[in-house]
Amino acid sequence: MSTENEITILVAGDQFETVEVLKNALHNSVPRARIKELLSNWPMIPVGNVDEVHEAARDVDELIAALEDVQVCVSHTFPFIDRVFESSPALQQVTIMRGGPVNVNIDSATRHGFRSPMLQAGMPQRRQNTP
Repeated sequence: MSTENEITILVAGDQFETVEVLKNALHNSVPRARIKELLSNWPMIPVGNVDEVHEAARDVDELIAALEDVQVCVSHTFPFIDRVFESSPALQQVTIMRGGPVNVNIDSATRHGFRSPMLQAGMPQRRQNTP
């Protein structure tokens, strides 16, 4: 359980976005944070459809258990579906590190009070094909 001055962050990484790299970055920018870890086997085990989202790791129950008393989650491929939001009352922020949040049910996130901004920094601008 977090103390009053401490935030608990779940780093839900995989074999591509590693827990160690994310943990080190968070320790440098949020030194008082309590950091929990969760690891999926992607890309060794492919992502797929999980309930109402696509391209997600299939570890819903493991994610729900890991989110207990967590305020912030940084993830790459874990599924943020209605059941996850319903089961995680302490959760205040989810950060997805990929080109689009296909593994997040945006409607459910909105219903549970989450804002869903998409930051485009570093993403190439799409150009129309010209003949």
